[in-house]
Amino acid sequence: MKKTDPFNNQTPQPSREILNPDLFSEEIRFSDTEQILFQEDLHQTPTASTEALTDSTADTRYIPLKKIRDGGMKTIWEVKDTRSQRTLAMALIQPERIASQDDIESFLHEARLTAHLQHPHILPIYDIALEKNGNPYFTMKLLRGETLETILHRLQHHDPETEHTYTLTQLLHIFLNLCDAVDYAHTKGVLHLDIKPANVMIGDFGEVHLLDWGLATLLTESNQNDTTPQKMVGGTPGYMAPEQALGNKEDLHFHTDIYMLCALLYQILTRTPPHTGETTEAIMRHSTQGAIIPPSQIPITPPLPKALSSITMKGLAVHPAERYANVAALKNDIRNYLKGYATLAENPTLITHLQLLINRHRIAFVLLITALIVISITLFFSFRSIQASEKIALNALDQVQQKKVYIEQTALNVAPDYLELAQQHEYQYRYTQADKALTTALTFNPLHPESRLLRAYIHLSHFEFQQAYDLLNQTDGIPTTPNLPALRLANKYKNTLPITDAQLPTLIQAFIQHNLTPLLPRLFHHLNQAPFNPETRFASLEKCLQKLNPDTPNLTLRHTSFGSAGFLIDLAQNSELNTLTPLSGLPIIILNLNGTERPELAPLQLDALRELRLAHTRFESLNQIGDLPQLNIL
Repeated sequence: MKKTDPFNNQTPQPSREILNPDLFSEEIRFSDTEQILFQEDLHQTPTASTEALTDSTADTRYIPLKKIRDGGMKTIWEVKDTRSQRTLAMALIQPERIASQDDIESFLHEARLTAHLQHPHILPIYDIALEKNGNPYFTMKLLRGETLETILHRLQHHDPETEHTYTLTQLLHIFLNLCDAVDYAHTKGVLHLDIKPANVMIGDFGEVHLLDWGLATLLTESNQNDTTPQKMVGGTPGYMAPEQALGNKEDLHFHTDIYMLCALLYQILTRTPPHTGETTEAIMRHSTQGAIIPPSQIPITPPLPKALSSITMKGLAVHPAERYANVAALKNDIRNYLKGYATLAENPTLITHLQLLINRHRIAFVLLITALIVISITLFFSFRSIQASEKIALNALDQVQQKKVYIEQTALNVAPDYLELAQQHEYQYRYTQADKALTTALTFNPLHPESRLLRAYIHLSHFEFQQAYDLLNQTDGIPTTPNLPALRLANKYKNTLPITDAQLPTLIQAFIQHNLTPLLPRLFHHLNQAPFNPETRFASLEKCLQKLNPDTPNLTLRHTSFGSAGFLIDLAQNSELNTLTPLSGLPIIILNLNGTERPELAPLQLDALRELRLAHTRFESLNQIGDLPQLNIL
């Protein structure tokens, strides 16, 4: 193990972090301990870490037994620790493979980061050190087993023993174990970035481990001012997310690992990766295009369940926002499938819920059908005994009533799911879909208090104050989730004639004072979708913008009409401008935001926007602008 160190230990440590703070998940919160662990321990200077890691006894402490694997930068050996007398695995870099000090620091970064991730499905690291010649190594648990890649290869060739051992259900449980490991890493702000079957080890006793954290990256806010150039993103063609294949390191986020998890799930279902090609360039190009054949459309015997296909394709969406919000949501859908429940990815209907209900209670429904048949036969012959016929009929009606109650209870149970779907659409400004989902929720359970509250909010946004007041005041005797400020606002305006443009700023001030600002995007969208007088409307909208942007002095709004096509909206040089909600629903062709802060564009729904001016603003990436299908000039 003796090697010479041809490198200067003072070479700066390579950056292994994503420095864009906007990429942080809102669900992730770092404790003080984790801040110290991941921002101090992983950012030691190379000099300090080298001095602390040097172990002059490494040559005598570890006895090499056999080489396990040799590939990439690392060579894996089976060694015996003479101190503990146990057999371990040792990873080291061959001297001839070290091109720069960056290679050593990357190797040590992988070891340190893996050591900090203490999880049953992540390989434990025992020791990290440099031998006396300065070459790094680390020891870890020795795994006995085979990779998921080997197992899937045998399944692809229909090996009977493997097919008997690794059923689809067993493979899904293995996948859930991988999701647990990735979900845990995400809570620490760590991306794996190289999830594939070859990096999954299945032990002789069924243990599951996610290996090779060499490309792992830490999401951190600690170095926002770091000027280190961003490097190209690594990964394995065939499994890489589109943003990863494009090499945009600043776009990497938890959704990237979710994409690779679903790429692995795709191979579990179909035995092939989602992206294939004759060359690496062809595979990468296929990854960015997103032209993936759904697993359910691939001719496989037996056919793959539609639910699993929907789960896989949702995680393989080209746009990160269309994938699962986090690994927990992906795991929940897989568990719902295994338990026989509908999955979020299917966008299930009531018929789907009922079909799955029948599948979960197949025996009960068979008994019900059988009972009905028996009852029918009995009734056919019951003319000889009216009393006996009536008794049988009453028993049959009782059974049917019990099942009816059961089905009605099922409808009540799914109503909250449609309410949650409506709230998601409302939050993403998809008002038509939100209305449909809310209508379904209230159809299933007209007495649901939270659904009635959301309906009242929509009435307020549509200036239907009397209807909102009736719901919030529980005039019909049905409980509604209380909201006293909303009730007061509805009561104040319930007898008011239709709101004019001149009255609009006063009404908006009332919404603000009653803490109902979240209702304003829908309000202005509904208002601006109807025909209006541009002169009075834009004068009113300017005053509304002033109320919603109190930190912007002398705010001015200028507009030019393009006839029926839309408007040019000029808000340039309004410093500290952040909120554009009053413009929601307007057909805007050109939007000038030069010299503003970083206003939120999502509520505007700029489907017709052709030109967007953002000079001297604080927009940092195109992701903050969103999807603008007609945009020609930026």
